[in-house]
Amino acid sequence: MIYRAFKLKRGLSINFRDKVAFYLVAFNYALKNNILRFFSMVLFKKIQPENIHRILILRMGSMGDTVTALPAFTAIKNNFPNAQIDLLTNKFQPGKVYINEILPLDFFKQYFYYEKFVDRGIIRQLRLNKYDLYIEIPTYPSSIFFELRSIIIAKRIYAKSGIGWHVSSDKLLRKIQQKLLTFDTNRTRLLGILKQYQINIINTGWMLEKNSVVLPEFDTSLILKSKTGKKGIIALVTGAGLPEKKWPMHNFISIAKHFSTDNYLVLLIGGKQDFIACEPMANENIINLCGKLSVLENAVILKKCSVVVSNDTGPMHLAYSVGTPVVTLFNALDYTGKWSPPQDGHSIIIRTEKRSMEMISIDEVTSAVNHVLSA
Repeated sequence: MIYRAFKLKRGLSINFRDKVAFYLVAFNYALKNNILRFFSMVLFKKIQPENIHRILILRMGSMGDTVTALPAFTAIKNNFPNAQIDLLTNKFQPGKVYINEILPLDFFKQYFYYEKFVDRGIIRQLRLNKYDLYIEIPTYPSSIFFELRSIIIAKRIYAKSGIGWHVSSDKLLRKIQQKLLTFDTNRTRLLGILKQYQINIINTGWMLEKNSVVLPEFDTSLILKSKTGKKGIIALVTGAGLPEKKWPMHNFISIAKHFSTDNYLVLLIGGKQDFIACEPMANENIINLCGKLSVLENAVILKKCSVVVSNDTGPMHLAYSVGTPVVTLFNALDYTGKWSPPQDGHSIIIRTEKRSMEMISIDEVTSAVNHVLSA
């Protein structure tokens, strides 16, 4: 049975038109994924696990994509402990985070980076490794055309077997999907895709340490020197990959002033591109760390925080992966649930049903932060 990454929202009262639309959406996903399964079955043979000695994983994306894929990576390594496992991924634009900035250098045997997906030089290199198994770890907004190209790449490098091709997000009847459906989180989705290929997914939690990522020995005393006498530490993540995902900066400024005045130390977390925007609010109780630390140094800092307030962006995933509660701000740009933090009772999701992040009020966020702090 083909894995389905969505379900109807609970408690909805739906009419006949909604039911028809739901079945059209379900049919669309089923059709595309059955096409992918058909080609994978025709082009590749099934190999017994004991005969799999070399594996190539394809995974693209930046920080959030990597953190949410860690449990899937771990599941594959656990199922094939004696295999050589390599990773094929994309080169990122300036300001993006490379996968090997999060993973230990020895997490995979070899890393291959491509600028164009159909890269003849990379294909020639990969052919030399004679892979027994090619595993696609698909990004959420992956089209059937990209997945079919991935199947062709697997065939061109002469992989004996291949799995994982899947379409989990589609723009067909977008408003209906936003109204009726909730989607599995990226972590759950990827594990669900692997499970349908009989890959055991137990012991694959979302925590970095659970997935063989060791945080560095990092002296935070200089950064946190003003913590003495403070109630705790609150981190704000003001940036995002898309402008539409950013809560207005003046709202973050209000949150920072409110909690710093209330005797909390406030840290501003982000990339180099966020430093200038955050600098005007910095003072002895509000510290601008944007662009100053490595990814894993940021993880160490986030682990010391009481709560993190974040847009839908990479550091949000980094925060919950070290066990820190997050208050995450979403708009209607993505489908409900796709990039949500784990629903473990500690984090809070604030979502506007409109595309404008201005619909989320300062009072709403302040109340959510206070709720987490009191819990």
